[in-house]
Amino acid sequence: MTSLAFSPDGEMLASASQDRTVKLWNLKGEELLTLYNPFYGDVRDWLRSVAFSPDGKKIAAGGSSSQNMNVIMWRNLDDLQLNKLIVSACNGVRDYLRYSKDIKEENDRHLCDGLGSDK
Repeated sequence: MTSLAFSPDGEMLASASQDRTVKLWNLKGEELLTLYNPFYGDVRDWLRSVAFSPDGKKIAAGGSSSQNMNVIMWRNLDDLQLNKLIVSACNGVRDYLRYSKDIKEENDRHLCDGLGSDK
């Protein structure tokens, strides 16, 4: 990890690292999401810093190598909030959980009950 930043509301952390990613974390230390560097190329193009915008809706990360200097901006972080991510994921896997023969435990079939389009 090369840089760490708190979101303005204090509810989320962002880390930048040498693996060329920005990871979003909750305050329990659980990873919420990984954002990938679109300038992936030179093995030295790792991210050195990360910051949230004052309103918390954008995140910026910067990196450099011997040949490049890049700043990456991700917008609409409202869409990346944990609850929205969970709802979106559940909407995508709900039928699989309910009907797949690969799901052996009955409790697993109901992981997404009450979330998203199932409400």
